[in-house]
Amino acid sequence: MSSSQKDSVQIAYDLAAGVGAKRVVQVGGWASLSVALARAVHKSTGGRGGLVISTDLDGAAVKRSRAELKRAGVDEYVHLCEGDARCTLQELEGPFDLVWLGCSAEMAADVLAILGNRLREGAVVAGFAHRAASAA
Repeated sequence: MSSSQKDSVQIAYDLAAGVGAKRVVQVGGWASLSVALARAVHKSTGGRGGLVISTDLDGAAVKRSRAELKRAGVDEYVHLCEGDARCTLQELEGPFDLVWLGCSAEMAADVLAILGNRLREGAVVAGFAHRAASAA
């Protein structure tokens, strides 16, 4: 993991723990990010409930995350979804305390439109949204 990825993981943990996040949405990212968010939720709830909903287009990434979450002992705090976040997040019930966006800026805008009325007052939206690659 690069130092910038390590920094992102630490920032995500600090944000989630700092706001006392009990319900988090993660769009894209790495397995270590899911682990950090799950640990923060566990801390915020005192080990009693809480949930990270993590969605990714890449089935291999979801599989890696599942294995890493189990190894870290926090798999019970994470619901992994494989597919386009614009579909997988449609039916979720809020409120959410934190949204972590590891996706294109275009996807991030769509996700926020979907989740908008399900964010609690004062919810934090953060991450590393980027521009989608141009078609050649």
